[in-house]
Amino acid sequence: MQKHDNRSEARAYIYTWFSEKFIAFAEQQLPDDWETETLAEAFDYIGLPQLGALATEMASQINQTPAFSEAIIKEHFRLFFGGQDEPIPLFGSWWIDGGFDGPSTQTVFDLYEQHELTPHEDIQWLPDHISIELEFLYSLAVREEQAREAGEIATALANATAQLEFLRQFVSPWVPLVCQRAIQQAQEEFFPLFCQLLQGMVTEDQVVLSDIINDYQQTLS
Repeated sequence: MQKHDNRSEARAYIYTWFSEKFIAFAEQQLPDDWETETLAEAFDYIGLPQLGALATEMASQINQTPAFSEAIIKEHFRLFFGGQDEPIPLFGSWWIDGGFDGPSTQTVFDLYEQHELTPHEDIQWLPDHISIELEFLYSLAVREEQAREAGEIATALANATAQLEFLRQFVSPWVPLVCQRAIQQAQEEFFPLFCQLLQGMVTEDQVVLSDIINDYQQTLS
């Protein structure tokens, strides 16, 4: 293997960071420590320093905003649940199928079951909610890294390939659209930075993953 062998450990951290934040926003329980320094380091580690710089900028904005938690919770509700005329849906089927709980919702759930990574029973959202799809990518990245560390390169390759296919088919078609609309409609400075980071990760990670897959293939050849 070449370059950083454990890039997917950093990638997994990034995906679960975003997944956990969407859950925290909805539950109105924001963290005391946003761990933005670790987030920036993870972006730098996988070769995306431009996103690392954005994470650092976001950290500065968090620290400088009075009553930050209250403002962000209100902004999240306004953008995604009903504080404006057209809330931004956080479910893939709305963007892919044109309505909630569409055919892609079942396809996504079937993929979770195929990989034995079904959402926790306490999560009440449909399986194509943004936080669940990002958590699925996290879980696959963790499995990939575990297989790589064990020297099981074929298994690592299979998990990396599954991530790339899921990104291309079920995440990239709609998450960047959510991010773009949120950036346009946001009133607080935090959400444009947050969404630029997520949009950048979803887009650029396809390149990172393709490079990782190529390394695995070269190792196996």
